[in-house]
Amino acid sequence: MRGSTDMIWCTLPPEELGKKPEKRQNAQILLAIRNPKQAFRKMDSTDRALLAALQLDARASITTLAHDLDVSRATVQTRLEKLRASGTIRRFTIELGAEGQPERIRAITLIALQGAVKRTVARALHRIPEIRRLHSTNGAWDLVAEIETDTLPGFDKALNRVRDLQGVRDSETCLLLDEV
Repeated sequence: MRGSTDMIWCTLPPEELGKKPEKRQNAQILLAIRNPKQAFRKMDSTDRALLAALQLDARASITTLAHDLDVSRATVQTRLEKLRASGTIRRFTIELGAEGQPERIRAITLIALQGAVKRTVARALHRIPEIRRLHSTNGAWDLVAEIETDTLPGFDKALNRVRDLQGVRDSETCLLLDEV
């Protein structure tokens, strides 16, 4: 995929989540979008409703999605193909709950860059498999990375890879101890 990809959270209102009453609440979805401003200009309420329905159940069939959104199966299929081709939907995946995950070491790393190297460093960071999410930010830090590993030595190795990247001036890491 060419160009930079941004991970962004969207909140969709109930009227865009389909017609089933149990789904009539705001939903937050994480989208990997190549060009968010351009993508959202081209998305309509059907596209947003389809994304919300997939967030609730990524395994939903075309028929179920069409029924829930009150559109034809052909419309759902066409919209899915368009969203995948545009890079709005990059992949379908699952997110494990606490019971399905072993204890993992997680941290947030704040990264300061030297010079105009943001895109180069971001591409390199995306190649580090332990980095689950990467965000640009404002203030003293340029980037925020969420790092997740199985072991402390693995975490140390991933953190050293971040710090050793050319263009990284400084970093600060906070381990995530417990959810409150």
